Amino acid sequence: MEMTKEKSVNDVYMTEKELNSKFDDLPENNQNLLRQIAKNYDKKYPGNLSDKQKKETGLN
Repeated sequence: MEMTKEKSVNDVYMTEKELNSKFDDLPENNQNLLRQIAKNYDKKYPGNLSDKQKKETGLN
């Protein structure tokens, strides 16, 4: 069995810019779905979303 090298944090996580570009490329109905997910997340875990994230998802 082959040993795989550990992934660095940069291999696993996208930068905020990469994540935002993926969000911007989605069709409008998918953006609305992500906004709904963000709203539900904010209700369940209040205070975890930054002001910038709330503004981007229309929660502000």
